[in-house]
Amino acid sequence: MIVAELLKECNTVLDVVEEYVLGYLRCTLGYLPDIDEMISDELYVEVFNSILADE
Repeated sequence: MIVAELLKECNTVLDVVEEYVLGYLRCTLGYLPDIDEMISDELYVEVFNSILADE
């Protein structure tokens, strides 16, 4: 998966802005990823579920 897909999914399904998701990714990865960067499916699910739990 690419970061852009996660951003779109979180925005569409959870109504969460991109900056929030990128901030979460930055904390998780230790750096700010590029939107075209590949991330693992496990990380994709972890981030999505964590943001969902915060809502």
